[in-house]
Amino acid sequence: MQARARRTLRTGAGLRASLSAPAVRRCRGSPCRAQAPPPPAPGPAPPQPLGALLPPALVRPRGGLGRVGRRLPRGASARSGGRSGCAMQPWFPPPGSTGAFFLLLLLPPLLLVPFVLLARRRHDRRTPPLRLLVVAGSGGHTTEILRLLSCLSESYSPRCYVLADSDKMSEAKIRSFEQKRAERFSNSQFTLDRIPRSREVRQSWTSSVVTTAYSILYSLPLTYKLKPDLILCNGPGTCVPVCISALLLGLLGMKRAIIVYVESICRVETLSLSGKILYYFSDYFIVQWPALKEKYPKSVYLGRIV
Repeated sequence: MQARARRTLRTGAGLRASLSAPAVRRCRGSPCRAQAPPPPAPGPAPPQPLGALLPPALVRPRGGLGRVGRRLPRGASARSGGRSGCAMQPWFPPPGSTGAFFLLLLLPPLLLVPFVLLARRRHDRRTPPLRLLVVAGSGGHTTEILRLLSCLSESYSPRCYVLADSDKMSEAKIRSFEQKRAERFSNSQFTLDRIPRSREVRQSWTSSVVTTAYSILYSLPLTYKLKPDLILCNGPGTCVPVCISALLLGLLGMKRAIIVYVESICRVETLSLSGKILYYFSDYFIVQWPALKEKYPKSVYLGRIV
């Protein structure tokens, strides 16, 4: 027993000496030093339960947690990425204030609807300006057409007057009328253009065809330059080439103009020669006597308008 104890002590002392002092050994003729293995690195701390991280008032044994401070229903579990724990859920208003919350969201757009409708209604009331082409004739035709123009609003602007080159009286009447109109409307605009007369008084029918064709060729580029939206005429021979040139431009797709023909009040039972031609081409044919309405059903009877 004593010998066994001495061997044990001797063995333990040798083991401690081998651990405390580096052991030297030979490897293939070259000395190498065997070092002791490094101590193991400290591992991650063991996970702590959720109840240790949150206050006791927010921990519920059954069910999961959504947003901090908000409990989920019984039996529901909050999961994120397959792990159980605290998942951030989208915020919703409390059940009792849901209607008031959405009402506050919809209230600003609803208040803007009346203002949008009012602004649109005001915009629709504004009539866009119409470029008006007026064919003036000599004598009473110019007086009647100016009476019609006096009833029109400022939306019919600019006004482009076309008269025959041999007409000397109509220009003075038109300038006097536009000067008085400029006192009422500050943005009043007008132009004056002349074309060859299509037919003179007591001119033969054979020569009238030639002069009318020449007047059409002359008025065609003028009508294209003016590009009117509305043509107003009341019976002079000058209106025939102007209206025909406007019809040609409409057929070619360049500019579509509305033709309004107002028969002179002097015509009670029959139409003038210009009226008989333009009755089939005008968009609105207006007569001032009921007898003409009975003979020409396409016409529009409005009574005396001049």
